[in-house]
Amino acid sequence: RVVFGAWEPKTGAVGSLWDVVRDRRLTHRPA
Repeated sequence: RVVFGAWEPKTGAVGSLWDVVRDRRLTHRPA
């Protein structure tokens, strides 16, 4: 299940300030 609220260019974590989906430092990956 993916829930998307809104783009937040100042503090966002999916494609704005920090791209959590592509960050290789994290041990879990989305499928």
